[in-house]
Amino acid sequence: MNELEALLFAIVRGKTETLDLPSELIVFLDASSSETVDALLEQFREEESITAVGAATEANLAGFTGLQQDFSVLPNPGNPGSPADDIPPGVRFLTVMGQFFTPGFTWISSTPEAHLRVIGVDTGDSLLLVTLEAPPDDFEQLVADADKILQTLTPVEP
Repeated sequence: MNELEALLFAIVRGKTETLDLPSELIVFLDASSSETVDALLEQFREEESITAVGAATEANLAGFTGLQQDFSVLPNPGNPGSPADDIPPGVRFLTVMGQFFTPGFTWISSTPEAHLRVIGVDTGDSLLLVTLEAPPDDFEQLVADADKILQTLTPVEP
């Protein structure tokens, strides 16, 4: 990320239709401001710009257990975008993500009507949030590819 306020690690690929920005993301960040994994997922369920797809299920990441849930970004045809600000048309601001960044930094969906998988795990020292995001037609392939990456993660001693 070229934003110092973001404080995250992302693996990206693809390209949005209108701007030279990635369309598929695997994002890792510290979500310890949420007290529990349940509270974290509830915050996503309350986000007005997305809707839950199915129920939360158990997740395991590097031996840590947690929960995951899929979401779909609601259509936003009235958003013309802003090429100067790297904002594609039709995307939505995801306000739930703002709590994890420096004030003033905002997070937008990468593409209109993107699909998300939100994974939260409690590592004991912190709450790790991993989000997978892709356009609807690419989401299942991203999930399959990301799973191969996520299964290789192992905890290390500090």
